[in-house]
Amino acid sequence: MSSKALAVSSRFMTSRDAFQRVLSRPKAAETLDDAPEFLRFARDEKVDSVRFCGFVPVGRGRRKQVIHRLGFGQDLDRLREFVAASVTDGPPMVLFDPAFGPLPPGWGFHECMAGIETLYISSIGDVYPCTSLLNPRFVVGNLGERPLEELWNDPKMTSVASLPREDLASPCRECPSLPSCHGACRGITFAHTGDLGAAFPFCLRG
Repeated sequence: MSSKALAVSSRFMTSRDAFQRVLSRPKAAETLDDAPEFLRFARDEKVDSVRFCGFVPVGRGRRKQVIHRLGFGQDLDRLREFVAASVTDGPPMVLFDPAFGPLPPGWGFHECMAGIETLYISSIGDVYPCTSLLNPRFVVGNLGERPLEELWNDPKMTSVASLPREDLASPCRECPSLPSCHGACRGITFAHTGDLGAAFPFCLRG
């Protein structure tokens, strides 16, 4: 984060005391080095929470050069160290989105709500169970052809959420944390591997 950006952000933070202050930033291989500085800035400015968003290879993000720049690859150990050092009681509260999978110290992960409590409608009316499942394979239908209530009750809407976690590939299947992490996000896993049943590709548990 540049010094100019820090200065502008600082002025905004001090002038908006009536608002809840949340900083959000993509966290990828090429931005990992300055992550501690970004977190120090958040603490100095006494923001309420910080959210780090992970890289997911969808759309143009599937290009090899993009994956090389943003995918963690061999930097997984560095990412693990940063996450472990950042997940504290705060302030600020530090949050990592589902792309990072289960986090220390408890290695828990929410149960999948795709098509159970959530859905996503695209700009052209295609309905998906979740924003993590934006692939043609997971389109339940289109609002121009079927009513939303019918789409919501389509069995395809909950097919990913109901995927048997005991059938996941190793090492997820044998991992002692499986009962609490549920194999992490299947949509993120599919985006990286093309396989809903694959092991979560960037598990920080090691």
